[in-house]
Amino acid sequence: MSLKHEIRYFLDGVDPVIMARGEDYYRSGQVKCIDWEERHVTAEVSGSEEDPYLVELEFSEDGELEHWSCDCPYDWGPVCKHTVAVLLTIQVEPPKKNQKKATGEKTDLQALVEKASKEQLAALVLEHCQEDRRFRSQTVIGLSTNGEQELAAGGLVQDGGPRGEFVGKILKTAEDPVFDGWDHWRYDLLRRAAVLADAENGGQFYHLLDRLSGQLWEKLQYVPGYGYEKEDRLTRYYITRSAQGEETARRYLEQNLEVDELRMILIREDLAKKDYANAERLCRKRLQKERDERRYRPGQWQYLLYEIYRDWGRREEQISQARKLALLGDRDFYQAMKDLLTEDGLRRRR
Repeated sequence: MSLKHEIRYFLDGVDPVIMARGEDYYRSGQVKCIDWEERHVTAEVSGSEEDPYLVELEFSEDGELEHWSCDCPYDWGPVCKHTVAVLLTIQVEPPKKNQKKATGEKTDLQALVEKASKEQLAALVLEHCQEDRRFRSQTVIGLSTNGEQELAAGGLVQDGGPRGEFVGKILKTAEDPVFDGWDHWRYDLLRRAAVLADAENGGQFYHLLDRLSGQLWEKLQYVPGYGYEKEDRLTRYYITRSAQGEETARRYLEQNLEVDELRMILIREDLAKKDYANAERLCRKRLQKERDERRYRPGQWQYLLYEIYRDWGRREEQISQARKLALLGDRDFYQAMKDLLTEDGLRRRR
């Protein structure tokens, strides 16, 4: 899928109120200074404060949005209006990728870092962590994630290895007050650590999630159907898959279809198994709900239904869905519909 379509998929799951506010920021030209280096995007967005907010996005090679952050104080959900405004800007006109600048300043900095001792670098990082809360959160997550990857790469998570000790450190880190107000980073850390969950330690993960949800309820931040409740369910899925196996994880998905991300995972599983009929059923079921929602553009479920029919080989349904997407305003699918009809016409003539 293209970057434009992947952004549409992501925005389709954003809270409607935040989406509307982000659209206002986008239309009023609040997004400034977008820079793209490789797959990393940084942008400044003017807001209520004198200094602009910094939005950072990380895309995969396929154009999927993997990570996002904003240094604004919004903490009622995983996506803020500033992030939405930047994504809408990129969707209309993707930023030009910057080539790496081989400046003397950068070369000097790299040389200084390489010459510095471990103690000097650690002191600088710790000092900056004290001054910048966001940098502190990213440092905790980054170092914990790197440790997990190194542990797995070294084969140390096998039975008999230090899995229990490492899981204990990860869970303790996830409860660190540094994440207060940035709970989406906390859940992200737990999802990454879920690869270490097994039948013995799975209960520790679940108990921690129970405590976190209880704390967020007290702060009125754990809203059913929104925000951290969705983060909680997604995290529990990855833990369940690792600790209890794919069959139990699939049952969990089937019981939590109201969370769009989990419904999407189940549909993707069905497509991988070529169970197109069930994938279509799950997608159409979600589209029934979409009819009651205001839409200014095609949603991810419309695109997914087209993909299902394409992979299934259902030609007439694929053409019909391409026509629907074109009528909803995606000009790319006008050409797709035209090409499909032309191919069918050539086949009949033969």
